[in-house]
Amino acid sequence: VIPTGDEVMDFTARPAPGPGQVVESNSMLLCALADEWGFVCERVPPVSDDPEALAEAVRAGLASDAHIVVTVAGSSAGSKDFARATMERVGEVLVHGVAAMPGKPSLLGVAEGGKLLVGAPGYPVSAVVCFERLLYPLACWLSRVEPRSKQTVTAHLARSVPSRIGMVDFVRLAVGKVGERHAALPLSRGAGSISTLTKAQAVTQLPAAAEGLEAGAEVTAELLCDPGELARTLV
Repeated sequence: VIPTGDEVMDFTARPAPGPGQVVESNSMLLCALADEWGFVCERVPPVSDDPEALAEAVRAGLASDAHIVVTVAGSSAGSKDFARATMERVGEVLVHGVAAMPGKPSLLGVAEGGKLLVGAPGYPVSAVVCFERLLYPLACWLSRVEPRSKQTVTAHLARSVPSRIGMVDFVRLAVGKVGERHAALPLSRGAGSISTLTKAQAVTQLPAAAEGLEAGAEVTAELLCDPGELARTLV
């Protein structure tokens, strides 16, 4: 995992960020996800927004024992977004952008030697969606193991949820048991709302054809916690 960006600071140095700077945390989050899945994951210190430095870091990753090399951030179309150009230097871009929110700028490619290349978005929730929905099933396929299935419950939305037609929308939910039913409160939709990753008990997927759902609508909630916690969750 290769975090990128002039503004990100290596968390291992315990830095004090100044104006326009942020302590890099995505790599720790993504490595923890990979470890939870049973995969070995390593991160390198952040690489600056420099095409040559990023290409060098990616080539070093490809030369290692890793089967997958992930760059974090730089996958959009800004002036300092070099993930796609770097991927094209070392291999072939297969996918740039997916019809999903969060996670739209995700990149997938294959290196000349056959290793998988991933460009994860820089916003934390987008990066997690990229890892969970794209990288995880591919990593399982490479490992010849079945992806783990999560438990689900039927829940009723406590308030309406808007959605954009043509995009699959992943909505994180606070879910608790109210009487004999499960109530689901949609959490903040921001791709940078990292607190939703810790506050959510579940996530639901709104189909691309949906124009949102009204309060009271029934959804399938994919649990991120033990089902027993729902009886103790205040919504």
